[in-house]
Amino acid sequence: SKNSDLAFLMVAESCRKKGWLKDAIATLEEATLLCGDDSQAAARLAYAYAEDGQPLSAARLFERLSAKDPSLLQAASEQYRLAGHMLEAQRLAMRIEDETKRRAQLAVVHLQMDSYDTVVHLLEPLARSDALDDRGTFRLAYAALRAGRLDLAGKLLGRLKGTQLGEPVRQPLLVLASSKSRPW
Repeated sequence: SKNSDLAFLMVAESCRKKGWLKDAIATLEEATLLCGDDSQAAARLAYAYAEDGQPLSAARLFERLSAKDPSLLQAASEQYRLAGHMLEAQRLAMRIEDETKRRAQLAVVHLQMDSYDTVVHLLEPLARSDALDDRGTFRLAYAALRAGRLDLAGKLLGRLKGTQLGEPVRQPLLVLASSKSRPW
């Protein structure tokens, strides 16, 4: 029932706030068993698994819940990626309806697989339409650098000089500067 679901959620949240994540997970697992996947406890359990460093458990639960709530596909894909299950991460990322989110999630998966040309192919249209945030722009610049597209990488990194990313941007800029002074 809804009341028992709420009671479990309150206990689990109290445990989580006190730093007792294992107790929160145990409470949410019991609530999910009693109340089913339709309960709020099931989604909270998936997030708790992720917070506890159990990406495969989180991914499987997020995937199961995404059948009724497609907004959880990105979380499922990301958790599969973190667990090292790239095919599952790709499969679920392809089902994300929003094109920008789908391309961004696929790019993260392909970055982990060192598929730099694919990342450039996925993110370059988003960069042209100003749909990338600073992190997405940095990912695209990094992939362009690794794919040998130095002009694109330099242009993108130049955009990021004044951002909060700061230090991570400096290293690729130094690599670009040194590569321009030495022929390959």
